[in-house]
Amino acid sequence: MDENSDPDDLLANERAARIEAERASHLKDEFLATLGHELRNPLNAILGWARLLELGRLSPEEAHGGAQTIVRNVRALSQIVNDVLDVSGMVSGKTRIDPEETDVCEVIEAALENLKPTLQAKAIELHKHLGVATCLVFGDPHRLQQIMWNLLSNAVKFTPRRGRVAVDLECTGATCRIAVSDTGDGIPAELLPFVFDRFRQPQGAKTTPNRGLGLGLAIVKQLVELHGGNVAVASGGAGQGATFTVLLPRLASL
Repeated sequence: MDENSDPDDLLANERAARIEAERASHLKDEFLATLGHELRNPLNAILGWARLLELGRLSPEEAHGGAQTIVRNVRALSQIVNDVLDVSGMVSGKTRIDPEETDVCEVIEAALENLKPTLQAKAIELHKHLGVATCLVFGDPHRLQQIMWNLLSNAVKFTPRRGRVAVDLECTGATCRIAVSDTGDGIPAELLPFVFDRFRQPQGAKTTPNRGLGLGLAIVKQLVELHGGNVAVASGGAGQGATFTVLLPRLASL
């Protein structure tokens, strides 16, 4: 022990380390419980409809509906597994990107097209403002698509029926700025610093069904940083919606 060490400081540091270890353990336990819940729901739906199809007593219309339900839940399971694998790769430092010249406008349009059925189902009003026809970055198209999908699906998830989601793109100088905002649950000020932590679910964690694993925003942060950018969040508080802003280095125009 350093002779100049203050016993009170050492005790405080030890206490802080213990509290942090307990917090990490609690988050892990909560994550495992949530993972079990998120896996069980689609598995139950798949098993239930598979048994009905096996019995062969469904009408053609019912069988078609059952098949669609199975496909939808298999996709949900696939997304859960992909998120867990992504986070595992990030923790071990194995996540890589394959960058190439990519148009962010095309990435945004593709993500919105994939989300169109969900937007329509919840009657959510979409506001899209792309300030330029083309905005080029040196990035991995697949990973950039993943960033946009996670941010947009997060906004849709926490926005009530007939709410509003907006996407704004600005390309000025050497920076590409993407903002995704919503009129959803919002984020209390005390939780804002933890939004991008793994396993955190700050928005509607106790009231929103199908809340997810709390991995999507952690994945967004890691992928944005791998592209040399940064991501931030702002919210007026509970019930005031949230805005996520991504800044990426822009390729110089030819």
